[in-house]
Amino acid sequence: MGKTWSGKVVLFLAVMMALAGPASAEFAYVANDLSNNVSGYTINAATGALTPIAGSPFPAGTNPVSVTVDPTGKFAYVANSSSDNVSGYTINAATGALTPIAGSPFPAGTTPRSVTVDPSGKFAYVANQGGNVSGYTINAATGALTPVAGSPFPAGTGPIAVTVDPSGKFAYVANFGSSDVSGYIQRAMGQGAPTPLKLSEYLERQNSPTKPALSSRHSQAGVPIAHLSATGSPND
Repeated sequence: MGKTWSGKVVLFLAVMMALAGPASAEFAYVANDLSNNVSGYTINAATGALTPIAGSPFPAGTNPVSVTVDPTGKFAYVANSSSDNVSGYTINAATGALTPIAGSPFPAGTTPRSVTVDPSGKFAYVANQGGNVSGYTINAATGALTPVAGSPFPAGTGPIAVTVDPSGKFAYVANFGSSDVSGYIQRAMGQGAPTPLKLSEYLERQNSPTKPALSSRHSQAGVPIAHLSATGSPND
């Protein structure tokens, strides 16, 4: 469980589908802020009822507040707000049980509040309330996280949530302290072979035949998407 800024208690859940042979099983996971663990459940396909997974709850870091599952259903990640790291797990496709990934927990920024995986399943991002966003590549075989070059990336004041759009082109971060939303363009770095995507709070230069991995905040073309105004404070 986690606490909102008004003191209300909320649950952070990620529901995933994992294939188990010819059939499929659905699992739900909850990050429990005050008990420093993650609850896992199977979901009854007919009724939606939750049944605790054997071995649940599973250990996490200090004050876990956000949980996400990668698109393949193989890995789960939890942002631990007080230990400043991310717990990574492999998911048993048959039972839903969580097993820590080698090297977990992985370092994050100050007070990580939200973790997400992009639609390709190749990259993970963490909103750190201390004022930035951590980016990682995900090892497809092990689920281990490796920081993207240049990470962490600037955000507004008190970022507490991060998401990536379905196309994988754009990311958005809700900034609690500055009451706005930071928008980012994900760009490939370098030429030729596939390379990690870099999360950038800047516009891509449109007038250059060889575009830099990070471009100017104020491009000659296009409209900035960084720091879009919000009508109120996130979590209101």
